[in-house]
Amino acid sequence: MAKKKHRKTRSRETRMPQLVASMIRERGGNATDFARDAGLTLPQLSRITSPARYEPPPGVLTCLKLSRASGVAAALVLRTAGHTEFALLIEQLVGKAEHPPDYTSREQEIIKALRNMRMHERISFTNLILLVGATGSREPVDPSSPFAPRVVGG
Repeated sequence: MAKKKHRKTRSRETRMPQLVASMIRERGGNATDFARDAGLTLPQLSRITSPARYEPPPGVLTCLKLSRASGVAAALVLRTAGHTEFALLIEQLVGKAEHPPDYTSREQEIIKALRNMRMHERISFTNLILLVGATGSREPVDPSSPFAPRVVGG
């Protein structure tokens, strides 16, 4: 006799793949880039995004990697995967996730471009933004300054 699945489990089997698919879509890249940035292999990500291959749900570490790569609140990812106790603990430690702020369309384009960058490009871009923000101008900066631009990787 086949084992009956609980309704809640079945719901989780469809909600988690939908959440991860939306993470990839919102980020603006492809699954390969998202998997790489999350520290997962493409087959691992595929198992999470395919409801037919979803058993067992991703572990806590995988959920945290997905959260880090997407910017989605860790508690939401953990809860969606069925790790409610961990989600509650994280909310107790850092507070409940806030709604994302409203960004202008230009700010959304910049965020999308930033998310599509490789890690060394993100670091260089962040250094440039810190430089302009710290000096408030485009005046030359002392190269020994902590705000001097640094190109990383390459």
